[in-house]
Amino acid sequence: MSKKLKQKGLFFWLFIAPVVVALFMVVIIPLFYGIYYSFTTWDGINPE
Repeated sequence: MSKKLKQKGLFFWLFIAPVVVALFMVVIIPLFYGIYYSFTTWDGINPE
């Protein structure tokens, strides 16, 4: 692989990484927390 193609791939991941991190923090992680809490009886206030 040429040096130019390697640099192009590096720049691609440098631009995509913040978007992927934001997606996980804003969408994916809360989705799984919501699924987890939907199967529990925790009301969000009481520690029991």
